[in-house]
Amino acid sequence: MFSPITSVHFSPHRSPVFAAASLDGFIYIFDLSVSPSEPVDVLEVSSPENSKLGSKHKANKRIGVVGISFNHKYKFLAACDVLGQIHVWRLSWRLSTKQKSDEACMNDLVNSIESSIRSA
Repeated sequence: MFSPITSVHFSPHRSPVFAAASLDGFIYIFDLSVSPSEPVDVLEVSSPENSKLGSKHKANKRIGVVGISFNHKYKFLAACDVLGQIHVWRLSWRLSTKQKSDEACMNDLVNSIESSIRSA
C-alpha cells in the first residue's frame, strides 16, 4: 500500500543525499550515488506511547511524519510527526561527509535527465 510523501529535503552536506518522509511513519534516506531508486536507509517514527513501553511490549505503532530537515551545521536529521513531536537522528559518516564522487554523480544524473527529456 502506498503512503503519501509529506516532505523531501536535500542534505546540505552531500548533494546526492536526500530524505523523504511519509504519512505511514517512515523516513526514506536516498543516496543517488548508490542507487537512483532505492533508499540506503529507512527510519521509523514510533508513537509516543511506544517509547514508554518496555522493549518486550512495543506494538511497533508508527506515526505519520509531516516535516523533515537536515541541520546545516551538525550532522543531524530532524522530523516532526503529526502530533507535533520532534525526533532527531545523528547521520552516519557515509551520509554526512562529502565524497569526491558527489559532483560527478550529480552531473551524470543531470545529463541523464536532460537526455531523457530531449528524446521524449
